[in-house]
Amino acid sequence: MRHHPPPGPEKWQYLYSYVILDIFSRYVTGRMVAERETAGVAAHLVGETSRKHGVTR
Repeated sequence: MRHHPPPGPEKWQYLYSYVILDIFSRYVTGRMVAERETAGVAAHLVGETSRKHGVTR
């Protein structure tokens, strides 16, 4: 039986990569891929990353 990978994005469909990088250690502290580039998506990523790493302010 031959394995077929799941279908990828459609032609001309774009995905946006969001990355939060610690500039001192160069460690990727947060990342996500989204179908849209919006302030709301970025705010969600910052909030989730802050909670994950225990940042309170």
